[in-house]
Amino acid sequence: MVFALCRAMCAPVVSLYARFSASREGHIYTLTHNGQVCYLRAALNEAFHTTGFEIVDYDDNRGEWHFAKTEGMADHLYAVDEGLKDPENNPIPVLADEARLNLAMNCFIVQVPGMIYATQLDKVKAVVDKYRILSKTPIYTPI
Repeated sequence: MVFALCRAMCAPVVSLYARFSASREGHIYTLTHNGQVCYLRAALNEAFHTTGFEIVDYDDNRGEWHFAKTEGMADHLYAVDEGLKDPENNPIPVLADEARLNLAMNCFIVQVPGMIYATQLDKVKAVVDKYRILSKTPIYTPI
């Protein structure tokens, strides 16, 4: 009878400790993974029990840059303080917003295996959003 009473009194502590241990393991996993490419790829591979996810930098050098001032326009003024820029070597690009200017620096491409891309893209987005750096924008493409 005494042994049964002791087990009944310890049961809530054992249950609470099991929940604490599981929660602790989840928190340690979350804290050890961050937005670095190797950790983000590892989190995706472990979440979907597969390998094949790739994360690459967004490098879109296509297109043509238009500048506010060229070498032949020496008498025109800049829109910003001319002391900050070298007018001969660094013309200022004409862009409406800074987001377009920094697009290549703020984006990365997540290459997702084809079957997962077709069926579980929302789960991939959730995992990437959990670990990515908030200033970076992911672009998802199938492999």
